[in-house]
Amino acid sequence: FRLHRYLDHPVMKHVQELELYSTDLGEEGLEPLMHATTLDQVRTLTISDCNVQPDHVVGLLHARSLLSLSELHICWDSLGDEVAYAITESWRAEQLRTLELTRANLSEKAATALMQCPQLASLQKLDLSHNALGATVIQHLQEGTTMHSLQALELCDCDIPKGYIGRLSS
Repeated sequence: FRLHRYLDHPVMKHVQELELYSTDLGEEGLEPLMHATTLDQVRTLTISDCNVQPDHVVGLLHARSLLSLSELHICWDSLGDEVAYAITESWRAEQLRTLELTRANLSEKAATALMQCPQLASLQKLDLSHNALGATVIQHLQEGTTMHSLQALELCDCDIPKGYIGRLSS
């Protein structure tokens, strides 16, 4: 699959949602997205089970393409903490309203960094499901988060001990 062949097509200038599911992007990875000039209208980007490398996602976060991006979904690619930390350091973090990092192999420390990142204050939805986050995440949520606009938090299958979720309501 050669992504760059499609990105230069004129119809791409009007695309607002770009979803890449179960697509082995090969060695070129996300490189074409980083240099695309036709993706200014894309608001939602989903990369799911695409065998991408962490450095390509980090590069995409710092690229000047995808200027309208407000929803980022990265699923089923075990990218690790590097991507979470790159999000907290990216100029793009302030414009994100939805962030999904499911089954990304995130640590408790990386999840906490996301929840305490001032640049993510406008985030409305955070999904960290299927990451082994444990009870520490709940403790940090109780202590406070910088995500003052958060309306939805998904922590499905995160190895949170029984009884800890109830502590969020107290």
